[in-house]
Amino acid sequence: MTETALDTQIGGNHYKTFKIQPIEFIHKNNLSYIQGNVIKYVCRYRDKNGIEDLKKRDIILTC
Repeated sequence: MTETALDTQIGGNHYKTFKIQPIEFIHKNNLSYIQGNVIKYVCRYRDKNGIEDLKKRDIILTC
């Protein structure tokens, strides 16, 4: 089986637990950069940076 970029995550494994990785969801739904970042921070907050990621989400949403 050929390994893809989605199989090789650098800096942790906080996205590998999802059935659909955020980048796949963002790409398949043609979301904007800002929408994609909101999705990314909400998906990873429990497994990576906790409340800090939710604060980043809030900053993005207020722009």
